[in-house]
Amino acid sequence: MFHIAFEDASGAKDTVFFILDSAATNNFNDTAFGEVGNVNAR
Repeated sequence: MFHIAFEDASGAKDTVFFILDSAATNNFNDTAFGEVGNVNAR
């Protein structure tokens, strides 16, 4: 896991977290994160 923190000129801050899920599947459906299948996925 790692994060990128941002701060704009007005001082507003935000953070983006990147997390590797070793249980994720190749069809991009990870129910642990509430993801559901896309019927149009190839």
